[in-house]
Amino acid sequence: MRADPARSRAVLIGTYHFEHLEDLPSVKNNLDRLLHLLTDPDVWGLAPEHCVVLRQPTSAAEVADAVEAAAAEATDTLLVYFAGHGLTAPRTMELGLALVGSRANAPHTTLPFEWIRQAVLDAEAPRKVVLLDCCYSGRALTGGMAGVTELVQDAEIEGTYILVAAAETKKALAPVGERYTAFTGELIAVLETGVAGEPEYLSMSVIHTQVHTALARKGRPIPQQRNRNSAALIAFARNHAYLPPGADPPAEPPEDAARLTSLAGLADALRLEAQSTGSLAALDDAIALCRQAVAGSRPDSADHASYLAGLGDALRLKSETAGDREALLESVTVLRDAVTAAPEGSPHRATCLTALGNALRLRAHATGDSGALSEAVENLRAAVEASGPRPLDQAASLLSLGGTLWGAAQTDGGSAALDGALASWEHASRIEQAPARLRIEAAGRSGRAAIERGEIARGDAGLTLAVNLLPELASWHIDLIDRERLLSDFLGLASDAAACKLMLEAPAAALHILERGRGVLFGKLLELRPDLGVLRSTAPELATEFEELARDLSIDWLTLGAEPRPPHSGRLPAAEGEAADARHRAARHLEELIARIRTLPGLGEFLQPLPADRLLDVGKDAPVVVVNVSRYRSDALILTGGGLRVVPLPHLEAQAVHDRVNHFLGAVREPGQGGGFESRVTRQQTVLHTLEWLWDAMAEPVLRELGHDRAPREGEPWPRLFWCPTGLLSLLPLHAAGYHGPAAADAPSRTVMDRVVSSYTTTVRDLLLGAAEQTVAHDGPSAPAPDPLVVLPNASGAPALPGAEREARFLTTRFPAARLLSGREATWAAVRRALPTRRWAHFACHAMSDLDHPLNSGLLLTDRMVPVRDICRTPLDSVRLVVLSGCGTSQTGPELADEAIHIASAFQTAGARHVIGTLWPIVDEIAEKFATLFYAGLASGTTDPAFALHVATRELRDAYPAMPVLWASLTHLGPSRATTGESLTAAVPDEGEGADDRAWTLLERRPLRGDQASGAFISRGTSRG
Repeated sequence: MRADPARSRAVLIGTYHFEHLEDLPSVKNNLDRLLHLLTDPDVWGLAPEHCVVLRQPTSAAEVADAVEAAAAEATDTLLVYFAGHGLTAPRTMELGLALVGSRANAPHTTLPFEWIRQAVLDAEAPRKVVLLDCCYSGRALTGGMAGVTELVQDAEIEGTYILVAAAETKKALAPVGERYTAFTGELIAVLETGVAGEPEYLSMSVIHTQVHTALARKGRPIPQQRNRNSAALIAFARNHAYLPPGADPPAEPPEDAARLTSLAGLADALRLEAQSTGSLAALDDAIALCRQAVAGSRPDSADHASYLAGLGDALRLKSETAGDREALLESVTVLRDAVTAAPEGSPHRATCLTALGNALRLRAHATGDSGALSEAVENLRAAVEASGPRPLDQAASLLSLGGTLWGAAQTDGGSAALDGALASWEHASRIEQAPARLRIEAAGRSGRAAIERGEIARGDAGLTLAVNLLPELASWHIDLIDRERLLSDFLGLASDAAACKLMLEAPAAALHILERGRGVLFGKLLELRPDLGVLRSTAPELATEFEELARDLSIDWLTLGAEPRPPHSGRLPAAEGEAADARHRAARHLEELIARIRTLPGLGEFLQPLPADRLLDVGKDAPVVVVNVSRYRSDALILTGGGLRVVPLPHLEAQAVHDRVNHFLGAVREPGQGGGFESRVTRQQTVLHTLEWLWDAMAEPVLRELGHDRAPREGEPWPRLFWCPTGLLSLLPLHAAGYHGPAAADAPSRTVMDRVVSSYTTTVRDLLLGAAEQTVAHDGPSAPAPDPLVVLPNASGAPALPGAEREARFLTTRFPAARLLSGREATWAAVRRALPTRRWAHFACHAMSDLDHPLNSGLLLTDRMVPVRDICRTPLDSVRLVVLSGCGTSQTGPELADEAIHIASAFQTAGARHVIGTLWPIVDEIAEKFATLFYAGLASGTTDPAFALHVATRELRDAYPAMPVLWASLTHLGPSRATTGESLTAAVPDEGEGADDRAWTLLERRPLRGDQASGAFISRGTSRG
């Protein structure tokens, strides 16, 4: 019953841009493609004037008039199509079709479907087809509360066919990233490609079956239809897959293998981005690309199963991330197809089975379906068997199997499942050829699971293996952003391993494992700067080769992949791809060179991790307090000249640290600004209470153990102490812990700064490296000048810093031989050339803290922002002191807290001996006052920057005791004392004109030196930063 195009009419209606509803851009594509197909002589062949397209209708009358006009002209078939939002009336539940100005719960702003119904019923055409692609379109079949509509009754009469995109209570789907809506996309696919084995013209029954099957397979809303007898046989579209009797089937077009591989690779990259950032947009893009790969591959091709697995796993991730039940249903369906497409012996079978097992586990968790959980275990066991000699597949399958069995054990308490989970994780962790990330995750899970079961020694084995593998995530072969992301996944792993060793009463081993698992990124970079004295005397040619290779590799390693690649970039640009290849070759060369060096006499330990007994040598000049916070226990490991002591800290609970850090960071983001007087008071109270809690839970027990139970008396030397906090604790000012402000009257000297001089170190090995540095020669033509380099940039677009300008004037007046780089002179090239020529440097400028990617944090100079990665590769071995008078220069991101990557540590990694930084934004005038006090202390004869900082901070504290947010952010990073015989400053002239001794008054609002960025949060402008 083919529809005659000359006597038929069609009306295509679509609304895609709305004033009050979410836009549906794919509807426009629906209209464009359907118009082309319906007027194509090879499909239906309607004359263009007989296929009316209504785009963006603004009134119901406009649509009704067009349908009535077409109904009056059609003498064979009338086709009416609508795509857009479908809305239901609040009381009657009648279906309304959204217009440009329609609003939810406002039926008078919609086009009532009743109007379309009436116009179709009044048509003289013997055959009528209605296609609705909108939410709740099934209401056109069932009617509203009043009962069955006349159109449905008419469907019981010959010649009327209704096909809708969704049931009466279901939403239709317009997938993000796809060209068409879900329903119309499948309809278009049938019209374009046809259906093999069907007649020359496609009936509505065949079209419905194909669309229904395709949508069901993808787990999408199922179309509904109503017809009677011959209405299902209405045929208007030519079947492009039709073969006349006796004709040979056409050869299938060859796959574009390169394109499909590229699509799948880009989809994998976007899926990883979504996993690390939570971006649903990236995930939807990944799903769209996976669909293209699946559609473009033949079902019998070798890689078809792999593309299906990629699509199914991306859908599972979407369900897991967004709680999308439909995505989960489609995921299971697609992954079952993937397993079917990967028979025994296929290299993709293990991947498909693992992905299906993960999806079934998620479904069991979401629905409580124990059958799905059992099926998940069955598929994952089969995946392990199918993985064969492929270590990646085997490790991934075992990791998933362990997680599924562990979840099952938590539900039914079965010990067999627990045993199976532990065995699976331990097996995965021992597969040496598997990626380090999978082995670390498996070992970490097995260790923590064993501890939960009370098997501490077994847990220790797993966690120790996991931590020992962490440095592999900082491999020279891996891009910068990937290294950050991978390490951020394992925050707290080293702390848990250390806590486990403390449970086994092995404190030295606990210290060693903390050193192994923290500061991994910068530690890897420092491997390129070892003491080459012995190697140079033994094999000078190898020393030279190492230096050249290390220089080139450090530049590439810190540069390539520093910025996230733009979406849809597909593959590396040629230049970047070539650089990556060169870096891989250099990395292999370095590994081979190190192996050769270790064969030489006396060099077997070259670049090996420091042994545990070497770490115990630290603490002779000043105690080092490593504060470990773990889910299992918290302790202070105190290194002194007398050995290693452990002080349990039962009140320093991991959850309490997490909560306190969250509140604290919110309070110090912009000191003294925003929210009015009450808000500022509340933030100051939050800071004060945090410092008091730190005293009670951590600082006071440590100082009591060290015998520092009072403030030094006049004439007594001040004790020194190094803090080495772990995890989120490193974001808090341990040096300022105590009772300040009003509470100090009732608790005099109950503060850290009233009992000891504090410094910080990222790791204990950093202090060992600092102690091993040679004293810089102070004579000769190449010696650095004793007067400072003062950097005062004028960053474009950054707020002015009048305090910084006065700060620079003060320094150049007090130190007449100082070199000032200001304004247009303060470029990175000029600063980089000048730094090695000066013994110390002072930066008075804005800084930017990127808490998501701290390697991109940096100083804002006149020409550009200089990131951490550029600072790291600048040779600063001759620089004794760097003062960073800007915002958050010692601040890192919470997810990489154990890496301590920030601007201050970058200068230290580059070779600077002492660095002064800030943990949060600093007020411009406070920074200026600090500089005056700090340099007055250094100029008075002390060679210890930490002590000068201590004195300056206490003076600021005494001036503003109830406002620690102003003065507690300043920190010292460096060794316990200046190098023997070293003077950090030149001789100081008498204070003359320009010395600023005026009284200081805090303004209610003042410029901050800072710019902080973390995800969607950006706090700009008014602090130094």
